[in-house]
Amino acid sequence: MKINNLKSKILWKVYTAWFLKRILPLVVLEVLVIVGALYALAQFVFVEQVVSNAFSNSASNPWRLVVFLSYAFLSTHWFTKIAIVLFLGLGALLLRDFGRTVASYRSTSRAVTK
Repeated sequence: MKINNLKSKILWKVYTAWFLKRILPLVVLEVLVIVGALYALAQFVFVEQVVSNAFSNSASNPWRLVVFLSYAFLSTHWFTKIAIVLFLGLGALLLRDFGRTVASYRSTSRAVTK
């Protein structure tokens, strides 16, 4: 019983060190970049008006939402398009890192309980 307890403590320390050294700085950097991208995007896009128009267009037919968002994206300035694409890409990277962290946590917690 003491060996499993020691093994559990060691694995949690290794996991914590790995998380603090490898994952946390990356996630913090990604969050800061996403906040910066959101700020830049908010300077060029009036989000409340876009959402209001999107809901009013899609009230009768949900497919019109896709058409409206596509047309709205294609009609924007090139800098706004770049900001939107960068924001979506960074969001995808953040979700990927979150998924990797959760998967690593689950495998570590399974190894500790065995």
